[in-house]
Amino acid sequence: MTSPASGYVGTDPQGGQPSDVFAISISGSTVTETQLDTTPTAGPNLGQIAVVGSSLYFCTQNSSYAGGYLQRVPATGGVVTTVRDLTLLPGWSGSANACCALGSNVYVASFDWSTLPSSPGCLVEHDTTRGTTRVLMAFPSSRYPSGAGPHNLGVVHMQAYGSRLILIGVYGDKVTVDPVTAAVVTHVYSGANLFGPGPAPNMLNSGDLDLNTGDLIVGTRDGYAERVLADGSAAEEIIAGVGSAVPAYVNSVTGTSHLQATTAATDFSYGSGCEHRAGRTLCDVAAGLPTAGNLNYRLGCYSSAVPSVAVLIALGPQLPPIDLGPLGAPGCVIHIANIVLSIPATAASGAGSTGFATFSATVPFPIPGGVAGASVYRQWVELDPFFGNPLGLTVSNARRMDIR
Repeated sequence: MTSPASGYVGTDPQGGQPSDVFAISISGSTVTETQLDTTPTAGPNLGQIAVVGSSLYFCTQNSSYAGGYLQRVPATGGVVTTVRDLTLLPGWSGSANACCALGSNVYVASFDWSTLPSSPGCLVEHDTTRGTTRVLMAFPSSRYPSGAGPHNLGVVHMQAYGSRLILIGVYGDKVTVDPVTAAVVTHVYSGANLFGPGPAPNMLNSGDLDLNTGDLIVGTRDGYAERVLADGSAAEEIIAGVGSAVPAYVNSVTGTSHLQATTAATDFSYGSGCEHRAGRTLCDVAAGLPTAGNLNYRLGCYSSAVPSVAVLIALGPQLPPIDLGPLGAPGCVIHIANIVLSIPATAASGAGSTGFATFSATVPFPIPGGVAGASVYRQWVELDPFFGNPLGLTVSNARRMDIR
């Protein structure tokens, strides 16, 4: 989306037929689409569209869903031009699958989710000013812990953020790349799970960054919208049943666009939670933004292993973390201090498509008017006497709310 009411989409026809490019406009609940390509694209699986000047850049594959082409079409519609056959570039591997623009450069990421070290997938850079195209780097392996050996990254989404590129892998990797140095800056893993109903439970397929929180909003291949936090932990099953197919877990969320808020209010995550007995980490994710007068604001926790949870509220300043290891909870850290309020909650069981019992809870936290400029800190605690550590609890990440 280029605005809340306009954007572009690409199609992926069945049978390997060429894709189409559409401009869309939204008015209320009505979506109007206009086909822009007057000639066929090279092939199917047109996923992301990058806008540079008056042109739309995108990548497609061949009729066998392999290889890759970088192409463009005028934003006003017209003839499709093939910029490069990417398979002819030295160092190319995989299938073209993601595309974004950073300044006047267009980047293409290829997809390979196998265990073949000879085909790790790669990042391509096309300079639209000079007309040059090159393979910038090969991708690192996924951090998915498979007994079959290291899996390839399998990039399904890419976007620009400042001077960096953020890439999402199908298994749950989030990789930040500096294209100037062709180096990985950060690599975290959100914990995809291949066990559960459906062909690809909790594997990722699309995403968009929420600039007010720093969270990555992702769509899964089993019909959920979720969030990946800065430390890589995943708040799972926030929105269920995305798609109309039955059963719900066969839906694949292939496109996700987050409409950025215009307010300066923020709710950034810091620190990390500790793993509970289900092998996941309790995640703090609120509903809405902390704006003064927002009486509908809610605090939430996700990916809990038990229904007994509580949120701890503190006022600033932010103090050094407290290690709970000596108290009997190794790896768990309290990231807030001067706690002024504790709100207990009972988490409800989710669909559990990720292969383990999952619970989530939200509690009202209305923000009165007249408090703009205040900062509030919080962190969730999961009470589980059967967890296995003497303290009988685990904790989430922490968040700082800057009310505006």
